[in-house]
Amino acid sequence: MFDVGFWELAIIGIVALVIVGPERLPGLARTAGLWVGKARRMISDVKRDIDRELKASEMSELSSIKKDIDQASEEVRRATESVKEESGVSEVQSSLKQTFKEAAPTKQELDELDQAAKQFSEELENSPAVKDHKGEQKDHKEDQKAESAAKMNQTADSDLGQQSEPETEADPSVSHDSGQDESASEKGPQRAAAGKS
Repeated sequence: MFDVGFWELAIIGIVALVIVGPERLPGLARTAGLWVGKARRMISDVKRDIDRELKASEMSELSSIKKDIDQASEEVRRATESVKEESGVSEVQSSLKQTFKEAAPTKQELDELDQAAKQFSEELENSPAVKDHKGEQKDHKEDQKAESAAKMNQTADSDLGQQSEPETEADPSVSHDSGQDESASEKGPQRAAAGKS
């Protein structure tokens, strides 16, 4: 509010000390403190009163808005009820509920249907036609496995045959090279003999 710093207070204190004197200065300071405290309390009371009044006015506005909303919702509810009565929606709704109650199977009926389904599946499993069909499926699977095993063996044999061919081709060249080495080694002693003579 007021921008009073240390130096301003020091000047006021010195002036008061000179004017009032050192004997009456403590009493004057006490009285000034009381007046400042009263002024602050009065200002805070006024602020509180203003805040209360503002809140009360806001609450009254909110309550009037709430009343308006309640009235509007009541009017909408009445309008929807009158539309339902005029169009017969409630009658259709009740008849649909009744139909669903009659059509819905009970738990006991569902259990009976479940047991009948289990019995039927057991009878179907034990019938000779199903057993023959399962046997045929097993035979067919075994045939497929045997065919795939034969194909794999053929593939493996052909792979082995292809791998052994390059090795045989490499062997003659190796032996050919070794033949050259032998002929060279044979020529070596002949040359040595020719050199001695």
